[in-house]
Amino acid sequence: MREFALATFGGFRVGRRHEKGPVAVLPLIIVGASNAAGGATDDPAALPLTAEDMDASITIYDPNANTVRALDNDLGIPRPGDGAITTSTTPAINFAKEVRRATAGKVIVVLIPTAVGGRKLDGGSWDPDGAGPAWTIGGSAAATDVVGALYLAHANGTFRDAALAAIAAEYPGFPVLDPVFFGSLVNENDTGSDIPTLLDKGERGMNGIRSAWNAPTAPWVTYGGPPEFSYDGGADKDMIAAVNLMLAERMTHVGFARGVEGNTHSTEPIHYSNVGYRIEGTYAAGAYAAAVANAQARPEMVDWADDLTNKPARLYSLYRGLSTYTGPLFQITNGTTTLDISADSDGYPDIAAMLTHAAAGSDSANVKIVYDQMGSGATMIPEGTGTHTIVNAGAVCLQGKRIAWGENGTLTGLVDASYDLPAAGALLALGHIRDSGNCVLLAAHQSAVALYAQSGVTRAAIGSVGYDLSPALPYEPAWLVSQNGHGLNTHGVYADAAGVIANGEASTLTPNGLTGSGYGTTGVLSWGMRSGATNRSGGGAYTLAVAWDVAPTGADRELLRYLTGFWARKDDV
Repeated sequence: MREFALATFGGFRVGRRHEKGPVAVLPLIIVGASNAAGGATDDPAALPLTAEDMDASITIYDPNANTVRALDNDLGIPRPGDGAITTSTTPAINFAKEVRRATAGKVIVVLIPTAVGGRKLDGGSWDPDGAGPAWTIGGSAAATDVVGALYLAHANGTFRDAALAAIAAEYPGFPVLDPVFFGSLVNENDTGSDIPTLLDKGERGMNGIRSAWNAPTAPWVTYGGPPEFSYDGGADKDMIAAVNLMLAERMTHVGFARGVEGNTHSTEPIHYSNVGYRIEGTYAAGAYAAAVANAQARPEMVDWADDLTNKPARLYSLYRGLSTYTGPLFQITNGTTTLDISADSDGYPDIAAMLTHAAAGSDSANVKIVYDQMGSGATMIPEGTGTHTIVNAGAVCLQGKRIAWGENGTLTGLVDASYDLPAAGALLALGHIRDSGNCVLLAAHQSAVALYAQSGVTRAAIGSVGYDLSPALPYEPAWLVSQNGHGLNTHGVYADAAGVIANGEASTLTPNGLTGSGYGTTGVLSWGMRSGATNRSGGGAYTLAVAWDVAPTGADRELLRYLTGFWARKDDV
């Protein structure tokens, strides 16, 4: 990491010199906490921090007073723009401890939590298109409400210059490494915005702040949910998580970590108790190594089939799976007209085009065609009367943090009637099926492979024998994407005659006693249903469907094991 030259900060106030002995690393928390409700216990009157939080190597830059001070469990953490709110806490404390342990030398790491004291990204104080005025050191609470105020305070050098001057005065002679950014400019107030807007402003905002700190490759760790949001439940939270994951996949040196579940404050559940903050900070630190290492963008839903020696016979995906494929990914209808959706420059489906097309009709959109990316000319087309929703009421449908089409009713599915899966073949699917009734994730010839649900259990049929997937898939929502928001998890499942891989784990299976499942249809590759069987359709969300004539082996199968786990993961940790 590049070092700042401290000589330029001569002449500033010199505080305590910290000469009691060598200190390995001194991370400084630059921007403070969010709300006093996130205290040490569920008691709102309790002190925010306890002795367990204290660490002599962590000090705090208070931008309201323009001073550096020790971490103090009686004072808590200052909130920028509001000197009165100091009795707060933050996951940045435990995160800082982990960064300190990972950094060698007698140096200072400037830690900059960007998720607190802000008023959202789109039209809020982190908006890179804000007109100012920028919030100033020692500024008032009202100043942080100005659109772009906190972003501009970084971009115009206000935070950087004041913080580094205070650091130089407090710790003369210490080298200062590139900053570490912690948190997302996108927060719980951005749930009314659309994904393309948040991706655009998020990337420009993050890169603009990095540039202002003269640290374009500084590591940045974002959260699964807004930094003081519990990860549990809700379409809005999942949309924010999806944006943060997409930013981490599209940008360099960004790591993604989901929010921990539970440990929320009793009176303000969008905040953790201090116990939750400690857990979150330690957990998120696992993504720090990923942020340091990721010198290239890595959208691993994209172009993954390039690395296979044994290419599939069919590849249907809402993302580009093969770099040489240049045609549209799928076609949608808004109830009046249709539109082919192609990949954007990152290999993701063109979300902005999807939303614009939906808005020109019913404000929702359904899948009409999914195109095979292997060049066969085959397509998946709807069977039955379901709607195959992919944009619902102006929002792109997600399962987990992946774009998906889905349906909550029956008589729904997509089929390719030009393909007959051999017994030596294999299937790969990414999505989620409701584990009730008899729902199909992906199926083909009855003597080959099918992925399905039966009697409340997700199963695989290999030949005529049924198997329960093991290990058990962890979260089975009773609702589905098109009717009740978005799901928290998606599942990656691969199956061939040699066995099943579920979410990255190779399964040792024993028959479940069911035989002759009947979930496939000879000569038809069925996605979300069994062709011609109304009791085998409906209830799922779907992102990827792949079939091979000959099952992958060796390095190819190992890559698929990795990918099924990576695609279904919650974070980088």
